[in-house]
Amino acid sequence: MKKIRPYVIFFGIVAFIVLGVNVIKEFNYNALIVRGIKDEYRAIVIEKYNRRKSMDIMTSVFIRRENGTEEGFPLRAEILNYLSPGDSLIKIKDENICYVKKPNGEVKEFSFVRIPKENRNHWTFPKEWRNKWMESSAWDTLQTK
Repeated sequence: MKKIRPYVIFFGIVAFIVLGVNVIKEFNYNALIVRGIKDEYRAIVIEKYNRRKSMDIMTSVFIRRENGTEEGFPLRAEILNYLSPGDSLIKIKDENICYVKKPNGEVKEFSFVRIPKENRNHWTFPKEWRNKWMESSAWDTLQTK
């Protein structure tokens, strides 16, 4: 009978761990994308702030929702750069769309989350959304060329 060498077992375990971590990471990221798309709210921007003190750019926004709750969360740079305190942030339920409404009435539409092509095609991503909001994956296509 052939003996299994210890290094074969070691590399097998390492490969299993690496593959397992990638599968879990992919599953968790898809869950975040889906949660972001399913969310719905109307809020007023209170302030922009930086969650990471080591960075000089603003990465997050502090909002007050219609129901009075206040919270902070990160936003995509494109949206965050357009926002100012006092603006309204409107997220449409089950759509990857949000609107920023300025106090002067100006309204601009944004894709709420970026959807990488690999996540869009992943088995955990909802099938009914696979061909929706393709503009939110356009940046991914540009980067791969």
